[in-house]
Amino acid sequence: MFTLTQFKIGNDIVKLDLPENSHVKSLYEIINNDYLSLKRWLPWVDEIHSIEDERKFIEMARKDTALNKTIVSTILINGKAVGIIDLHNINRKNMRAEIGYWISRDIQGHGIVTESVKRFIEIVFKELNLNKLTIIAESENSKSRAVAERLNFEYEATLKEHLIYNNEFKDYIVYSKFSNR
Repeated sequence: MFTLTQFKIGNDIVKLDLPENSHVKSLYEIINNDYLSLKRWLPWVDEIHSIEDERKFIEMARKDTALNKTIVSTILINGKAVGIIDLHNINRKNMRAEIGYWISRDIQGHGIVTESVKRFIEIVFKELNLNKLTIIAESENSKSRAVAERLNFEYEATLKEHLIYNNEFKDYIVYSKFSNR
C-alpha cells in the first residue's frame, strides 16, 4: 500500500492511498448505494455495473498513475475506502491539471474532501511543480463548488451548456488555483 498523505479529522485517520484491489468492494458498494446521488453529478457512474467493473477501473487507474497520466487516490477513513480523489488531464508542458473527487454521502459534510483537496494542492504545486490546478463543477453542484470556494480557488469561467445529462444541457463552473497566488 502506498500512502500519498494522511491526516486526522476529529478522531478519524484519513489516508489518501493508491487504489488497491482491497478497496474495490467498498467503493463498488458506495457507488451502488449512492447511485442516484452520484449519477446526478458523475456520468461515469453508469459504466459501473458490477464489482468487476470497479476492479477494472482500479486496474486502469493504477496503470495510468504509473504512466504519469493521472494520479488516482482512494480516500480511506480508519482503513475503509469511502471515495476517490484524482488528478487528471495532467499537462506537464503547460504545467496544469484538473482535480476531481467523490465521497460516500454518509460521510459528506465533515471536511474530508476539502482537506483531501488541500493535500493534493500541496502535491501538485510542490512535488509536481505544476502552475495551475482546476476544478470543474456542474453549476448546480453546490457541495463541489463549496470545496473550490473554501480553498480560495478563483472563479475563471462558466461553460454554458457544456454537457448533457438526461437529455438536458448543463452549465459548468471552472475554478482555478495558481502556484504563485
